[in-house]
Amino acid sequence: MVKPSPVVSKGNRVALIFCSPHVMVNVQGKVLEDGYLDQKVKVQREGNRKIFEGRVVSSQEVEVVI
Repeated sequence: MVKPSPVVSKGNRVALIFCSPHVMVNVQGKVLEDGYLDQKVKVQREGNRKIFEGRVVSSQEVEVVI
Protein backbone atom coordinates (compact mmCIF):
# COMPACT_ATOMS: atom_id res chain seq x y z
CA MET A 1 0.00 0.00 0.00
CA VAL A 2 1.32 3.43 -0.94
CA LYS A 3 1.01 6.19 1.62
CA PRO A 4 -0.30 9.50 0.21
CA SER A 5 1.99 12.54 0.21
CA PRO A 6 1.38 15.20 2.88
CA VAL A 7 -0.49 18.33 1.75
CA VAL A 8 2.02 20.51 3.64
CA SER A 9 5.58 19.57 4.55
CA LYS A 10 7.85 20.71 7.36
CA GLY A 11 9.40 24.07 6.47
CA ASN A 12 6.76 25.05 3.88
CA ARG A 13 5.76 28.73 3.82
CA VAL A 14 1.98 29.10 4.13
CA ALA A 15 -0.68 31.69 4.85
CA LEU A 16 -1.78 31.47 8.49
CA ILE A 17 -5.40 32.48 8.90
CA PHE A 18 -5.99 33.50 12.52
CA CYS A 19 -9.74 33.34 13.23
CA SER A 20 -11.86 34.43 16.16
CA PRO A 21 -15.65 34.94 16.26
CA HIS A 22 -15.43 38.50 14.91
CA VAL A 23 -11.97 38.89 13.35
CA MET A 24 -9.89 37.13 10.71
CA VAL A 25 -6.21 38.00 10.13
CA ASN A 26 -4.03 36.57 7.37
CA VAL A 27 -0.22 36.45 7.97
CA GLN A 28 2.73 34.51 6.60
CA GLY A 29 4.23 31.63 8.52
CA LYS A 30 5.81 28.22 8.23
CA VAL A 31 4.75 24.67 8.96
CA LEU A 32 6.76 22.84 11.62
CA GLU A 33 5.62 19.30 10.72
CA ASP A 34 4.14 17.37 7.80
CA GLY A 35 0.35 17.40 7.59
CA TYR A 36 -2.66 16.24 5.61
CA LEU A 37 -5.94 17.99 4.76
CA ASP A 38 -8.02 18.73 7.91
CA GLN A 39 -5.19 17.51 10.17
CA LYS A 40 -3.82 19.70 12.97
CA VAL A 41 -0.19 20.79 12.61
CA LYS A 42 2.17 23.05 14.48
CA VAL A 43 2.95 26.35 12.78
CA GLN A 44 4.99 29.45 13.51
CA ARG A 45 4.34 33.01 12.40
CA GLU A 46 7.26 34.68 10.59
CA GLY A 47 9.26 36.85 12.95
CA ASN A 48 7.73 35.25 16.04
CA ARG A 49 8.93 32.31 18.12
CA LYS A 50 5.51 31.38 19.48
CA ILE A 51 4.15 28.08 18.17
CA PHE A 52 0.48 27.68 17.27
CA GLU A 53 -1.61 24.68 16.31
CA GLY A 54 -3.78 24.98 13.22
CA ARG A 55 -5.84 22.92 10.78
CA VAL A 56 -4.56 22.33 7.25
CA VAL A 57 -7.07 23.93 4.86
CA SER A 58 -5.04 23.60 1.65
CA SER A 59 -1.45 23.26 0.48
CA GLN A 60 -1.02 27.01 1.04
CA GLU A 61 -3.26 27.77 4.06
CA VAL A 62 -3.50 26.75 7.71
CA GLU A 63 -6.36 27.99 9.90
CA VAL A 64 -5.57 28.86 13.53
CA VAL A 65 -8.59 29.40 15.81
CA ILE A 66 -7.86 31.82 18.64
